[in-house]
Amino acid sequence: MSLNTADLIILICLIPAIFAGFMKGFVRQAAAVAALILGVWAGYHFSDFVSTKLANWINVEQNILNIISFAIIFIGVLILVNLAGRAIEGLVKLVLLGWLDKLAGIIFALIKYAFIFSILIYLIESLDELFKFLPRETLQNSVLYGYLSKIAPVVFPYLKNLVSHI
Repeated sequence: MSLNTADLIILICLIPAIFAGFMKGFVRQAAAVAALILGVWAGYHFSDFVSTKLANWINVEQNILNIISFAIIFIGVLILVNLAGRAIEGLVKLVLLGWLDKLAGIIFALIKYAFIFSILIYLIESLDELFKFLPRETLQNSVLYGYLSKIAPVVFPYLKNLVSHI
């Protein structure tokens, strides 16, 4: 199989991943992903505690207080984890492993973008079941499309149920 239009579109969309991976490196990208995940987790688990403390100082409805509490925790975790990532990045550069950080950053970014594209492909395929707008022959002959379309369903088996409820 040779590259076709779908493959070229995918490759062009992956160019920013390579650039971002090289510029940010693995440590900063991993810290950013970890910050988002930990921020949501911490906000979910600790917003009730923070909202009870804030209730003594702020007189607003409870649902607004919960949103404020979640935002405070989320932003705080984002800042702390990203600062830790910058410190680790500094240590990596100090021991002259910056090149390894950049190389691993490219690989990490490609994996991250491949996962994002896989989710988009899955959603587009779900819409295509209704509207029939994707050129089947082009997709069947694509080298990259077949691989990318299989990532999200493996990682998120519940994605099909989620999309079917929308």
